[in-house]
Amino acid sequence: MNLLQHNMRALFRFTFLSNVQPYYVVLVLYFAHILHSYALAASVWAFVQIAQAALEIPTGVISDRISRVFSLQLGAIASLSGLLIYALSTSYPVLLLGAALQGLSFALFSGNNNAIIYDSARHAGEKDDFHSYYSKTNIALEVGGIIAAISGSILAAISYTLVLWISVIPQALAVLVAFTFIEPPRTSPVSGNVYSHLKDVLKHYKHNSHLRMMSIASIIGGGVGGAAWNIMPAYYRLYVPLSYVGFLTSANYIWSTIGFNLSGWFMKRFKPATILLVGEAYSRVVSFVALVSSTVASPFIMMFYGAPYGPTDTAKQHLLHQEFTDDQRATMDSLNSLATSAVYAGFLVLVGYLADKYSPRISLLVCNLFLLPVFFIYRATFKAISKVGE
Repeated sequence: MNLLQHNMRALFRFTFLSNVQPYYVVLVLYFAHILHSYALAASVWAFVQIAQAALEIPTGVISDRISRVFSLQLGAIASLSGLLIYALSTSYPVLLLGAALQGLSFALFSGNNNAIIYDSARHAGEKDDFHSYYSKTNIALEVGGIIAAISGSILAAISYTLVLWISVIPQALAVLVAFTFIEPPRTSPVSGNVYSHLKDVLKHYKHNSHLRMMSIASIIGGGVGGAAWNIMPAYYRLYVPLSYVGFLTSANYIWSTIGFNLSGWFMKRFKPATILLVGEAYSRVVSFVALVSSTVASPFIMMFYGAPYGPTDTAKQHLLHQEFTDDQRATMDSLNSLATSAVYAGFLVLVGYLADKYSPRISLLVCNLFLLPVFFIYRATFKAISKVGE
């Protein structure tokens, strides 16, 4: 078994286990339950994003200059530690400590795990097939999400604490799997210092307008979209009993699993830009129909908004990694994640406030209004790229 096959199998197992998180589906509801406020609940999750944002660049540098595998191992340990704190404490300050550890794990994973895929594929001479390996790995993520969504809602109907402790088991197994990876060889030895490394990254952003615009669209989509996703269980709860929330949430994981399975088919037949634009337009239309109509059918319409996520996410990552450089790949991805986390944190506080003052439906409606520019930024970027290619 070569390095690529070994790491892809390990990453598939790791991604599956680390995303079997039953607690994640009801986390906002759990925090609101013990803190008696959606705003405070959202602020804990916002602190995860703040911690991630603060640590994105240092962890990206660790990945690029020290080790991809070490970053993944440290992230797995931090994730498990944060979850244990959630399970053991109801104190707001202590919950923030757990949020900080979870933010650290997100920062260590962001950029790094995709870089492991790209570097392993490059070492095997298959870097042009990055999108194929990326989509296969994300199937594990979505299957883990389906299991988590269904089990989380069922267990939450019994006890929120039970959900958290059951979630510890797969996270502990993920830590063990993290120590089975093999470090992909570097294309060139580490040179210069951290300052020069960051300077090179910023210089690349400055001179690459296509990367800048695609990154801006990705940051808005990930930040605002992430906040919307976190308030979604509260939105579903407006229309259905708690035990049904997980089933509605799992629908989007099912669509994503199907989508990632079909990503290779789409990538062979359509341009990545076309996939991205059509998927973005579809999601906005479905979301607005569900939110504006506000009937008993609304949550079931919303079940379909994530249908194109698999192909669109694969297309987006393919386009971004074509623009990233090998020596700064994880740092550049982390820089995007830093900005995404900042937007995410700000919108989490906003959606929590709007959910308390008005309703979760209004929160989601506001998020979707802010997501509208993403389509137009992508379209303008792809038009500029096509003109350069003429």
